[in-house]
Amino acid sequence: MWTQRRPPQGKRESNVHLNQTNYRLSSALARSALTLATAAAAAAVTAPHAARADVVWGDFEDLQLQPAWGALTNSGVKDWTDSIVNVSMFGGDTVQFRYRLGSDESVSHDGWYLDDVKVQSCSNGTVTHTVTPVAGAGGTIAPSTPQIVNDGATTVFTVTPNSGFAINTVTGCGGNLAGNTYTTGPITADCTVNASFAAVPDVTISIDDGHDFAAYGMTLSYEITLTNAGSSPVTGVSVSNAFPAQLDVSAATWVCHGGAGATCAASGTGALSDTGVVIPASGSVSYTLTAPVRTDATTNEVNNQVSVTGPSGTHSANDIDVLVIFRGGFENGDDGANAVPGVAAAAPVSKTTKAAKAKK
Repeated sequence: MWTQRRPPQGKRESNVHLNQTNYRLSSALARSALTLATAAAAAAVTAPHAARADVVWGDFEDLQLQPAWGALTNSGVKDWTDSIVNVSMFGGDTVQFRYRLGSDESVSHDGWYLDDVKVQSCSNGTVTHTVTPVAGAGGTIAPSTPQIVNDGATTVFTVTPNSGFAINTVTGCGGNLAGNTYTTGPITADCTVNASFAAVPDVTISIDDGHDFAAYGMTLSYEITLTNAGSSPVTGVSVSNAFPAQLDVSAATWVCHGGAGATCAASGTGALSDTGVVIPASGSVSYTLTAPVRTDATTNEVNNQVSVTGPSGTHSANDIDVLVIFRGGFENGDDGANAVPGVAAAAPVSKTTKAAKAKK
């Protein structure tokens, strides 16, 4: 604390410096606000008091001799009174508060009392609210940080599921979802936008005729199975068959084995093709495709491929049989799947091998 006495004409005056403290006024003040950057706000210094003082502000004389509060008279101590001085003109400056306190010889009381000196700002009246976004597992929401929104305004979020997931629900703040864009309603209080995601059911497919080898002219019976491992039914599934040239498509037939909760076409002819298939949760749909190997097939294998298209995309599977004209065990009724138990299987003979032997 330091004082400066000036006793002209019997008066005693002091400059009182409180705690040697520097105060940095926000540059946002600049005739606006200390902490709220609003054009209509104004910063002020307030101090409860029980005396009279004039204000001098640092090296500036703008406020010098400006009355901050009323006088203390010899008739008694005044009650504590708040005094406010507008200091917005010093926004961005580092300043010190100094109070010049004056009295004369007729006053016999203790002196001056200062308390609770503070710098504060005034709002321009704009009301804001906080909108907090929250994304569950399986996706994101952007922006991902809390948004400050003016009262009555709306804000927008983009909701994006991860691969293998879909948007389940987006709720909160009175909004609505269009595609992956969520627009809130007019915001009148703090609120939260919650986005949840669900795993997309994945339908897989398999095909097997139980054979590794097949003879020309043999009829093959394929089991084709569509499986839904998800916890909810899958609808709108389609299945197709890239029918191999080695099989006789004109003699091919197929039937569907649905079961409870499943939907599929009962049967058909030619290459397998079915749409609008419904597979129950944790369930499956299977087909049996029957077709003979062409006797005039020109290659040495049958490669039968099937595909399924569901919510998560398209999956494919295939089954390959080597074509032969003779295989050890055929003469004992072996159908080409495996050798008859107890009978030594000879190497299979294809048309290509037979032709090579004939040339010798």
